[in-house]
Amino acid sequence: MSGPEGGRIGNTMRGRSPERVFRKATTFSFPVRDNRRALRIKISLPVSYQLLDGKSVLPDVYEGHVVDISYGGMMINTPILMNQFSDVKMKVNLSPLMTEPLDIYAKALYVQQKGEATEVGLAFRIIDDATSAAVKSLVDNMV
Repeated sequence: MSGPEGGRIGNTMRGRSPERVFRKATTFSFPVRDNRRALRIKISLPVSYQLLDGKSVLPDVYEGHVVDISYGGMMINTPILMNQFSDVKMKVNLSPLMTEPLDIYAKALYVQQKGEATEVGLAFRIIDDATSAAVKSLVDNMV
């Protein structure tokens, strides 16, 4: 059976075999979708943190650097290796105008060694309303 332009109708398309059509279709690439729920803003801020043992805050204070931040978490770089699912208490100033650092409790969901530093993805766990509003304001103003 022939189509209006002389190509066959049915198992072929414009005179091409199905195998050739399939091969061309598989050469397309599709964009990778980022499954994050919130936009992350690149930022550079110092952060200090302490590890938790249950509900107790351990006395050692470590320094790190915030790489990005979102409504629900942040990525930090730190020279200290941290275990995945560690609980931390962070102190961070989101603005040079802040007189007191904000306290944020978070959980390390992602830990990756990057040369001399450790990259840690932290999800906020306990954050008061004022701190949450400050984080939201920072993210919204950076967009």
